[in-house]
Amino acid sequence: MKIISPHRLNVRRLTAPVILVILIAIIFYGFFAYHLYLRHQRFGTFDYDLGIWDQSVWLISRGHSFNTIRGLNVFGFHATPALWLLAPFSWLGAGPVFLNSLMVFSVAVGAWPVFRLGKHLLKNEWWSLVLAVAFLMHFSTQWMVQSTFHPEVMAVTPLLFAWLATHQNRWGAFAGWAMLAIAWKEDAAVVVAMMGLVLLMRGDKERGLTIFGAATAWFALVLWLVIPSQVSGGAFYLGHFGHLGDGPLGMLDTLLTNPTTIWRQLSKAQFFGYFRDLFAPFGFTPLLSPGGLLIGGASSVLNLLAFPPYSWRLDNYYAALPVVGATLAAVEGVARPSRESTRAFLVGLVGVSMIATSITWGAAWYSDDFKSGRWPNHDSSIYDLQRRIIDQVPDDAAVSASYLMVSHLSHREKIYTFPNPWAPSNWGIGDENPHSPDEVTWLVIDKGLTNPAHTLLLYEVVLAEDQGWTILFDEELFLVASREASK
Repeated sequence: MKIISPHRLNVRRLTAPVILVILIAIIFYGFFAYHLYLRHQRFGTFDYDLGIWDQSVWLISRGHSFNTIRGLNVFGFHATPALWLLAPFSWLGAGPVFLNSLMVFSVAVGAWPVFRLGKHLLKNEWWSLVLAVAFLMHFSTQWMVQSTFHPEVMAVTPLLFAWLATHQNRWGAFAGWAMLAIAWKEDAAVVVAMMGLVLLMRGDKERGLTIFGAATAWFALVLWLVIPSQVSGGAFYLGHFGHLGDGPLGMLDTLLTNPTTIWRQLSKAQFFGYFRDLFAPFGFTPLLSPGGLLIGGASSVLNLLAFPPYSWRLDNYYAALPVVGATLAAVEGVARPSRESTRAFLVGLVGVSMIATSITWGAAWYSDDFKSGRWPNHDSSIYDLQRRIIDQVPDDAAVSASYLMVSHLSHREKIYTFPNPWAPSNWGIGDENPHSPDEVTWLVIDKGLTNPAHTLLLYEVVLAEDQGWTILFDEELFLVASREASK
């Protein structure tokens, strides 16, 4: 019997589609990681949310827990224990650029489980390649990456691997990937619960019920115990649904007793257009898989039921979990017809749709919106001035800064977005329990981002003569002041 070495066997598996999916994932990573680096270097990243997450990682890696950008305990903001995995990198000096790069890498890897799932169901690697590329070219995938680091985006690829494991009957792998996804953010538990429900509907009652029950229990535990243990008043984002009732039970009561209220909210959020645009890059093939639609359906509906309009958009990180469901439904939808000619047509439809929508709606270099202003495509001497200003601030100083400066100053215990802490704004729950302004020793202000009321506050209250400030720099665009310099 001829023996083939494991090394040679692995080489033989590198078929043309496998090489192409790896190559395209590398291109995706290279483009978005580089442009997110430029975006940060050119002061195009925000306090909400890159600054929040970067400070959170820095804090927990050093035994602290209160995020001063958000005004909440790290785990009173969201249940994100996977941030502990990033602590060693923070000890080595990793910051916003690392977080963004890691997120892009994670999403790029997501093409692999999509490819593997397609190969498993379609038995055709070329068709699977089209579906994997469609995931990367989906405009929502690109814009959620452009939105900078967010934990729910980190959950995307583990969720894709988890569903692949169900098709392969690898239940230990499923449990591992599902728990990793949920550890990135509690919202992922909704998707895992829907996976369990789909398995239940497809006849795997014991596993389906177990998965659904465990994921639902964790989500409820986070809402009613984990987050409330860190803050008063419960999970802050339940307020996004206050127009529908007081908490999940109130929403359920509204659904049962006054369903027209739910319908009006869905209509206001333009739910038809939302799902139309979500499915269009896949040629509407997700509609062929009702079970697959259910996986991301609950997350989509929750986005649409929330009152902030940005949660209804598909061009930011709120689309992360709906994209997981749409992607898995597309793969299963293409595989559903038994006739090979029908599958070939559907794959072709996905190919045409992904190219057309990615060009018109996407965020890559070939997209119409690449030069729309959401990427900082041009360098400026102003950025050099901003970097010199940032370099002046001591690492241990307590700082209040304009929101575009915050993510460059977030590696410290106390960093506030001006006008915090003098005038609470987007702070904690309902701007309660603000910190004392006396703790702040440095101001880094972009006056072009300061509204008239805050400008008045800055000069007449914050910089009043009895406050001990020394103005180090005050020109047309920027102001830098320090209390330390006066000592």
